[in-house]
Amino acid sequence: MPIISVPTIYSCHLPSGGWLNLALVRQLEIDDGIARITWSNGNVQNFQFSEDVDAIAQAWQQAAQKTGGNYESSRD
Repeated sequence: MPIISVPTIYSCHLPSGGWLNLALVRQLEIDDGIARITWSNGNVQNFQFSEDVDAIAQAWQQAAQKTGGNYESSRD
């Protein structure tokens, strides 16, 4: 029986413009109003615009709930 790999998309719309696919995030750190994303390929990207950081945190929490993952926000 073949195994079928279905791409996963957990999209996040950024208020400053653009979209993120949170399924490609290896690690997310939110501290002092900055969201630091380490992508699955090892690249690191920082988001400093507060509305973007809020959108990322909210979308991450929603994705974690859909997948049954544990997520605790430590936002200041």
